[in-house]
Amino acid sequence: MGAVVYATGKNNLTELGGLARKMPVTMITCVIAALSISGVVGFNGYVSKGMVIHTAALKGGQMGSILTIALTVGSVGTLISFLKLTYFAFFSPNKEIEAKEAPLPMLIPMCVTAFLCIAIGVYPNLLYNILPYQEAALHYHAYEAGHTFSVIELLLMTVFLFFMLGFFRPHDMITYDLDYLYRKAGRGFIWFCENPLMQFAVAVEKGVLRIADHLARFGRLEDETQALEEPVVTVSLGTAVLLVLLFFALYLIVMLIHGWLVPP
Repeated sequence: MGAVVYATGKNNLTELGGLARKMPVTMITCVIAALSISGVVGFNGYVSKGMVIHTAALKGGQMGSILTIALTVGSVGTLISFLKLTYFAFFSPNKEIEAKEAPLPMLIPMCVTAFLCIAIGVYPNLLYNILPYQEAALHYHAYEAGHTFSVIELLLMTVFLFFMLGFFRPHDMITYDLDYLYRKAGRGFIWFCENPLMQFAVAVEKGVLRIADHLARFGRLEDETQALEEPVVTVSLGTAVLLVLLFFALYLIVMLIHGWLVPP
């Protein structure tokens, strides 16, 4: 999908479609990845998901049945979501979209990953040999007839419902997620910095300038009754000493906050 966004400049599913002919390699690798993560027979996801569901049923105890049902429902949801993604991104009609195949640095890792998805699905021992409990893994038969046919039946039913219902067609709408909360909080923080905090900073700045102006008046050697019509450019010795003392006081505060004065 990163390759699709890169090639089209679009990230809304409602704006995509018709990319199967324009980006064939990306389409093939995406379909393989979608079939793999959905647990379709012949791909690596079928082997790994089958192992997880088999273990939940075998070792789950009283919760084994509930875990098996939950994992199966999750697999169906995954298949539906990736059916929607791949179909409406690559196969739904869209004659207006313009795109070309992804660059080679993107295609190489996608092709390698797609090859591994198929290789592990066809020859599960590639996965079993790198697992920590190889003996237990080797006793699991991924392509046991009953399990394989039940998975195929479930997948076909899911695909049938997906295309018959038409409920999963992408819509022009905003889907709120958890990021909505921290984006709102971020906007609120920016508003606080740009408005109340900035007004407070301006008020503090004006107050500091007034204090500095009074200190400058106090340090001048001229007549105290003389009104200052222009800002003071030069400072007297007393003002300079006061500013130096203020600087050292602020520096000491910073050192105390950061713990620089604490002995190791």
